[in-house]
Amino acid sequence: MLERIFYINSDASTSRRHAMEAALQTATVPYERWPAVLGSPALNSTYAMHFRRGIEGYLKKPNGGIKSWGTIGNYLSHVTLFEHIASRRWSSDAASFLILQDDLDLLPGWAAALPTLLGRLASLEWQRVLLVWFGAERAEDCGEHACAVHPPAGPISVGGRSTRYYHGLQASIVRLGGVRCLLDCVTGRPIKAIDALLVHCDCPRTYALRSHGAAFGMHSHGSEKGRIDSAWRNASASVGNKGL
Repeated sequence: MLERIFYINSDASTSRRHAMEAALQTATVPYERWPAVLGSPALNSTYAMHFRRGIEGYLKKPNGGIKSWGTIGNYLSHVTLFEHIASRRWSSDAASFLILQDDLDLLPGWAAALPTLLGRLASLEWQRVLLVWFGAERAEDCGEHACAVHPPAGPISVGGRSTRYYHGLQASIVRLGGVRCLLDCVTGRPIKAIDALLVHCDCPRTYALRSHGAAFGMHSHGSEKGRIDSAWRNASASVGNKGL
């Protein structure tokens, strides 16, 4: 059922790396660490191919700079992992992959719980399932165990409050065909927050587990985006201090 587990982790976040690898010891399939992309202006050249697609306006500063390098780094962390998966040879086109961010606390027994969780969705013939996520669900999208993920993603004003739908990539499982669909979508659009972008991709048979995957894991304190921004700031400060 599951070919490989990948977890995204910043080089600067060693404590989260140790926590993830301790939790993954109970996995019955191989797992790999995927280095998170450190957000910084250097990405303009090192990832020039991606930047040629442009950047969504809300990520830009009035002077032409970028507001959040963490958002860019988070985007590239996921997209480069998708590219890596799509470029490799796997056992079959039905191969599936568990993708985790390190801002996730896997619950004890998560590995044993996964087949049961996915078994409840077997009739949906899913290509991708958000296992741990945040945001709201729309009642009209939802069955007993999962909600169909489709745009609009938000933020949308609902009852005077700003609401986002089906955001968060703390844990998802995706089949090879789903990875290819996501890549076809993102390579044709400007860079934006990856959470919202993947909802707007509207790839078929994408679902979000109800109860936000509470039986599988929980969103830990902090976020990958925040750590990428923090690591960039710390690295920039270190370079600046050495120049004094």
